[in-house]
Amino acid sequence: MKLRGDDIVLDVGCGRGYFTIAAAKYAKLVVSLDLMNGYGRQ
Repeated sequence: MKLRGDDIVLDVGCGRGYFTIAAAKYAKLVVSLDLMNGYGRQ
């Protein structure tokens, strides 16, 4: 993926955030969301 300094990334289902961390080095803004361990189901 070719991210530029003006890109905004939405990482849905990010898990532990490995992609999120990598994307944050290149993109202007990165927002991540995950429901780990089923917390969103309770």
